[in-house]
Amino acid sequence: MELERLEKAKKWIECAGECHALPTEEQVAAIRELTGRGWTAEELRECCVEYWSHHSLEETAYFLFHGDYPPARKRELGFWRYKAGAVLDDEKVYDTYRLGRKPLKALEPLPIEEILEALKKAFPGWRRRQMGDGNLKSWRYDPPKQASPWSGTHFWLFVYGRETGEGREDQLLLFECHNMGQAQQQTIKTCMEEVQCPLHRDVVTQPY
Repeated sequence: MELERLEKAKKWIECAGECHALPTEEQVAAIRELTGRGWTAEELRECCVEYWSHHSLEETAYFLFHGDYPPARKRELGFWRYKAGAVLDDEKVYDTYRLGRKPLKALEPLPIEEILEALKKAFPGWRRRQMGDGNLKSWRYDPPKQASPWSGTHFWLFVYGRETGEGREDQLLLFECHNMGQAQQQTIKTCMEEVQCPLHRDVVTQPY
């Protein structure tokens, strides 16, 4: 019965998240009955927005039943290449791109299409969704099956760069690993090693 309720909640999240509309009174009543919580239409719409922008389907379903997200461990892996002779502080480079400051000329352009293809081969069956464009390109990767209904294993790939007279240069790649094991994280590092892109940031941003 619990699994059946979970699947119903997940189906509703996917459908509601696609239309981005405020849930109807009937939909709100159905979710209240399903989860046993007094959700409002505004709260449910915000929940769906969080699903499309950040949280996994399983995490969002957990939220509907518990009013909070499951425990999570997050780790950031940052990769970039310095041009010959460039000597910069890694943390300052990271802050420059994450905080939206002026991009640096001291970083080499990265072969993003080659990297995406390498990730596709290294994570077979994982679903990839492009979530951004313009100045910040991003993709979200979800495994074909979770270790448990609430594990929420996935990772984000954020690509930072700069515009030049010849077009855009992708310069810095940031992976946000969510509840991923050491072997899975090492797979990402190996993919980046194959394109000669060094690891400059490896930080646990949210421990269990």
